[in-house]
Amino acid sequence: MIVCAILTGWYLALKTHGYLRHASNLGHAALLVFSGRAQHGTAPVQEEVLETGNQCPICQDALKSPLKLDCGHIYCDDCIGEWLERERTCPMCRKVVRNAGLQSYGNGATSFMPNPF
Repeated sequence: MIVCAILTGWYLALKTHGYLRHASNLGHAALLVFSGRAQHGTAPVQEEVLETGNQCPICQDALKSPLKLDCGHIYCDDCIGEWLERERTCPMCRKVVRNAGLQSYGNGATSFMPNPF
């Protein structure tokens, strides 16, 4: 009887933690959608901007509010935003770009086993 109560409490604690994590991710995603600007990367340091020649590979102009993707390539925030509306990859290396701060639960493939969430 005590073992059942302990296991039930442990199970409920784990499920509650999972639901809270999903709710947090949903709230973060909603904030990104309603703010109108999804964040696809981070702000590069000045040395990284100077290494690129301070030039955006998309518009071939000086970088305006530079944004560094996970792959390391740096673009203007507006230029990469327009690109990512059509294509979800880096224009230079074609690595898939995901929104920063959002946890991914897979690559979009369907598993053979049912998902409990």
